Amino acid sequence: VQVDPSKIKFMYLPPSAIGKLGAGAKKLTNVNNWYRKTGNDMDTSLMNDGYVYFEKEYTRVKSKKSDLMLQLVNPSFSSTMKVYHDPFAKETTGIGVAGVTAAGGLEKSYYVFKKGNDSAFRVMKKYYGDQFKELFGDSEEFMKKWGEKGKWSDFETHVFEYTEMMGK
Repeated sequence: VQVDPSKIKFMYLPPSAIGKLGAGAKKLTNVNNWYRKTGNDMDTSLMNDGYVYFEKEYTRVKSKKSDLMLQLVNPSFSSTMKVYHDPFAKETTGIGVAGVTAAGGLEKSYYVFKKGNDSAFRVMKKYYGDQFKELFGDSEEFMKKWGEKGKWSDFETHVFEYTEMMGK
């Protein structure tokens, strides 16, 4: 069965396309396994088996607009804000010993889709302080707790707490 890539809205893939694609190929090629409920529900059995969830998302970076297939990195708390891995992102310099990273190694950008927006946009470490209010400014409770600008190293916490506050 051949699938037109433009028709794909979401998919589950093994974490390593090279290492586990062979093992997961039968599940991936069977369209019946591409199960999804309405809303943000995903097939947790596939995710528990180590599969990664990708979604097609309309993105914008400045004036460039594209449809990209992006990995959702916050599937368990994405009802208000979806955070996607930026496949073109660079990482902060990491410090490590014997192959174990002790500090650094953080992504420098993500794509973020906020409920109510028409597209995902790139959030960058470099501009996070300036983008902070655009991301979280619609929650008075959140802004009261965190202030006008946030630290990039707290981005994950910000997204989680914002989602919790907006879900009340």
